Amino acid sequence: MQRLEWALIVLLIASSAAMAVAPWWVMDPARPQSATELQFAYSVRTGWGSVLAMMSLAAGALLCMRRWTLGGLWGKLLSVPALILLGLSAFVANSNLLEEIFRPMEAVGYIPAAEVKFLEPDDKLLVAHGDEGDRAYPLRLLQFHHVVNTTAGGTPVAVTWCSVRKAPEIWRAELEPGKPLTFRIAGFANGNLVLEDQQTHSWWAQADGEALLGPLAGREIHPLRWEETTLAQLQAQHPQMEVLQPAEDSVLAPR
Repeated sequence: MQRLEWALIVLLIASSAAMAVAPWWVMDPARPQSATELQFAYSVRTGWGSVLAMMSLAAGALLCMRRWTLGGLWGKLLSVPALILLGLSAFVANSNLLEEIFRPMEAVGYIPAAEVKFLEPDDKLLVAHGDEGDRAYPLRLLQFHHVVNTTAGGTPVAVTWCSVRKAPEIWRAELEPGKPLTFRIAGFANGNLVLEDQQTHSWWAQADGEALLGPLAGREIHPLRWEETTLAQLQAQHPQMEVLQPAEDSVLAPR
């Protein structure tokens, strides 16, 4: 019975670890992904993978407690690392580590270009052209956070950056008026950033604004026109244009 219980604990650790690692292995930026692989990664990340990891943690915890009680000294010594491995695997399977590292930025405010002090004169900005006027977004903020969720004239906007393609895209972040989409980073696939909306957990291609997987699969968000400039040029030509200012927890990418 003791060997059987330890074998079950090892099996539970392996299954939980597989659910934690599988999406990252599938969504390797260095190689292409098939539609089947992406569907598998999506299912593991947003569906049964996290559930299986939590079930493994619960069952493993019960077995580890039993081994702690009945297994003597070795039972106690082995139960602790086994429980730690189960907990770590369940945590990774139920979280998005990329989002934890590169948190999407929520716009907190804008200042006139003439008052910007946190950038160097040759730092680049993206100027988005909207129906209600233009706004500028520092590229160094985007290069770290990958996603800035903001509004322009009451319209939700997602300003995005793909670190694989080294390319920004700016999207009108809604499919219907009054139903905004808030985006975060989900991973990478086929050399492109994959976004996840927090409302439906659908996955979107940053390059073309199409939903790849999830309830909104096949739908498209519309791009906003944008151009690239430097702070010096912006201050000289449009000193009153609004520039996104960093939040307290924002990070500027190194120059």
